[in-house]
Amino acid sequence: MKLLNSDIIRNIILYIKDDKASLFRCLLVNKTWWSQTIDILWSQPFRLLYSCISKLEDSPTCNCKFLTRRRQASSLINIYITFIILENEQDLINNNIIKQGQILNPMHNYIDFLKNIDIHEFDLAIIDFYNFYEINFNEKIQNDNDIDPIIPENFFEEITSNYHTTNESETNVTNTTNETIETNETNGTNTTNETNETNVTNAMNETNETNTTNVTNVTNVTNATTNATNVTNETNETIQSDQSTSTEIIEQLDYSEIIKYLADPKVLMELRNTISQYQIISEIILNFFMRKCNNNLRRLSFDVNQIYHKSIFNPCKDYQRYSTALSLYKRGVRDNPEYKVAEIYLSLPKYFNAINCLSNIRELICTTKRNMSNFFLSLSKYVHNLDKLEINIDHSVEANYLNWLLSRESSFLREEVANLIKLIHKQKNLTHFILHNCPVDFSLVMEELKESHAKNLKSLSLIGIKFEDQKIFFHLGAFLSLQKLLLYNCNFNNNNNNNLNNNDNDNDIYNDNNFDFIIKEKIYLPNLKKIDLNNSFIPHQFLQYLLQICSSNLEYLDIGKRYSKYSLIGSNFNPIQFISTNFSNIKFLKCDLLPFENNHFISLLSYNSYYIQSIILDNYEESNNFAKCLSILSEINLDNLKYFGIRGNFIFSEFTLSKFLVNNIRKNRGLHLHVLEFTKNIWFDNDYLKEILKCLDNGFTCNKLIITTIGEIKPELLVKAREKIKVVQCVEMRG
Repeated sequence: MKLLNSDIIRNIILYIKDDKASLFRCLLVNKTWWSQTIDILWSQPFRLLYSCISKLEDSPTCNCKFLTRRRQASSLINIYITFIILENEQDLINNNIIKQGQILNPMHNYIDFLKNIDIHEFDLAIIDFYNFYEINFNEKIQNDNDIDPIIPENFFEEITSNYHTTNESETNVTNTTNETIETNETNGTNTTNETNETNVTNAMNETNETNTTNVTNVTNVTNATTNATNVTNETNETIQSDQSTSTEIIEQLDYSEIIKYLADPKVLMELRNTISQYQIISEIILNFFMRKCNNNLRRLSFDVNQIYHKSIFNPCKDYQRYSTALSLYKRGVRDNPEYKVAEIYLSLPKYFNAINCLSNIRELICTTKRNMSNFFLSLSKYVHNLDKLEINIDHSVEANYLNWLLSRESSFLREEVANLIKLIHKQKNLTHFILHNCPVDFSLVMEELKESHAKNLKSLSLIGIKFEDQKIFFHLGAFLSLQKLLLYNCNFNNNNNNNLNNNDNDNDIYNDNNFDFIIKEKIYLPNLKKIDLNNSFIPHQFLQYLLQICSSNLEYLDIGKRYSKYSLIGSNFNPIQFISTNFSNIKFLKCDLLPFENNHFISLLSYNSYYIQSIILDNYEESNNFAKCLSILSEINLDNLKYFGIRGNFIFSEFTLSKFLVNNIRKNRGLHLHVLEFTKNIWFDNDYLKEILKCLDNGFTCNKLIITTIGEIKPELLVKAREKIKVVQCVEMRG
């Protein structure tokens, strides 16, 4: 590793920037790795704090310890509070709140590294800090004679010792602590070489709860233990003593008195003795961020659920442990005992020096149901450089409310949309736009996008939108640079929506007569490579014209849910046939498949056999006798196929499946899949799993198997499957 130059190391660090365990390991390799890692680690500390590897382990819930996470959050917030205390050190000393020399200077100016803040995660961290130190704004939380300080876990905890510059060629490296990084919860406590702690202690990592019993025996210094190479077994007793003393002093700080002194008197008066009084701390730290993060911040988000689906890491269960200021409340309803005000956060653009801190953010994500109208308006005055904007305009009042309340709510939503439009208008180069719900004035938002960003927009995602008519094509035709179109969980205001099997299409708003303008206007999207209509019910004519205005270079296609097979009867357009003859570079295909479309599907895969990487067949309600089709597909060389999924009632025998997975006729005899999926069916049983296991011994490989069954799968078969396949998900359906 010493031979790698800093540019290579930097690329490695950037590749693992969301993997906190790996980042912690990189810190302790040597000085070069440290310098290339520290700013990345601290660029999104709140995101790393509340993420975990449960998704990698394919576990529905994580094994993170609640008390550990609370201590980690406390240590993180404590770092930022240390900077604020140092700014006001003399005043605090004069008021007998702290003592001279009680606060040590942090090793780095960590605030300079901060790039991304999510307010929900930040709010959770403040709540954890508030509860951990039992902060009370009415009385002291700890007696001066208390000699039993609480030792935080060593995550985002300040490194109090000096990091000495050493010669990397020397073998006696004295600046490394043996550290445990992301150890399994089931592993025993590793205490070997526990005396090998020198100049790096309290490193930022995640440790087991079981380690704490041994840690407390080492003079109140949290030790991380893992075997490190080229490390001497020297023990620096002087450093240990200094660290023990400093830790003890820091733990005796009266945070309640410090925070009361630093707080804005108006905020202190308004929030004291309320469920939101922890936000007194939030206001202090956010003011500090606004003053110190000059042009550093790149992403600001108010997001409760959405952002993690874009990462391989899940939010840990503590991410949803508390209701926060961004949790889902009915607007205007404040009699909820857990209702927390959000004004501290929504007034962020009005903080002192906010213009210097926020003016250069590139991503703004607001998926909370809180009304963000004034927030959008304030930002529009000086935030003009957004690349990505993700917004939720949601109607959260229940339908059984009084009419005047609904009318009032509607006016609030229209005002919110109007201020969103102002924010969109002010952007210079908006390339990614994501809109959730928006029950009012959706067409006005699209008009503004068309007017202001027709040349720039590359990705358009509409989630939960209800389209009233075919005007969506009027808007799409202007986005000539559009590369990705996502319509997720969208619906169309069609009179036939409630009767999916109705073959009367006379009232279909997407009939041929309504699309003459496409021919007249010559609408064409030459750069569109990804169409994702996942979980949306798509009218036949809409799908037809959408595919017809696409470039032939389309690579990703999910055609969503078609209303009914009857829409194909009497039509000259069949989507599967059209795809097979017009798109030769398809890499990802997700579609339903009716029996009379099987031959078109075979042709499609024959033309795209080299490029296709993912195939997901998802029948909403129709069954398909798929045996003959699957048998023919088994003879096609699917060289790069990595995901093969069957969802719904596609009927074929276990022997036909075996032939598809392993076939001597093919160039690649056995398929090499990352994922094999059989879900939402009534036919998968022990016999199919037996054949899959046989194929695994005969050239077929698979990293992940996902199955659902009506009957019980024999435990011994699942044991064998998990011995041969890294991840096996098996869900038994009831009823």
